[in-house]
Amino acid sequence: MEMAVTGSVLSILRGSFTMLNRNMKETRRRLRCRSSVGPRKTLRLRAWEQAIARRAPYLQRAGFTMALLALMLVVGFISRAQAQDAKPVQPADVPVGRVTMEQVYQLNEEYKPRAEAYVPIASGVEFLKTYPKKIRIEVFYGTWCGDSRSHVPSFLKVMAMTNNPNIEISLWAVDRTKKEPADLVTSRRIVRVPTFIVYDDERELGRIVETPATTIEEDLFRILEPTTRK
Repeated sequence: MEMAVTGSVLSILRGSFTMLNRNMKETRRRLRCRSSVGPRKTLRLRAWEQAIARRAPYLQRAGFTMALLALMLVVGFISRAQAQDAKPVQPADVPVGRVTMEQVYQLNEEYKPRAEAYVPIASGVEFLKTYPKKIRIEVFYGTWCGDSRSHVPSFLKVMAMTNNPNIEISLWAVDRTKKEPADLVTSRRIVRVPTFIVYDDERELGRIVETPATTIEEDLFRILEPTTRK
């Protein structure tokens, strides 16, 4: 459709400029032949040429304005088409819902090397290793998400090094619209991924949304450390 609009506008522009050029050429041709016409006709031709010359800048500006409008229309149509084409589509082989740690690594081949390359802060890992209370960490992530690729492998590495039986982990894959699994996404108010939610029983202690303030282990320390003082 945008091609049709572009063609129509360009046709109008070409017609306008063609008519202007034709008028100017015809006027010059007649002036060159002014020896064969009377003085009054020569004056009329000169007046005609001057009138066209005065209007030329306005016609040029009008042509530029029309070209700019045409460009804006084309960009608008293309943007709309791209937006429609870019509607999130969840691949059939990507699960939505609870996944195991093994599935997380299988679904994203780059997660394993990222996890192996991550070097957590030792004090944060040590704190999590010895954390004495029962807690649950829910992780909502997208297999398609760049921030998830950056931070979920780090979290998995920290949890593997911590190996604390008091820390229960559940991993949830969400779709691109972040609307599925609907019951959890809605009740947990998931807007961005990854989201790490820390619970003490059913009480939320805190969450890490999208990107840690410092590192995964330090942010978990910041959330959990106050509970050790009670």
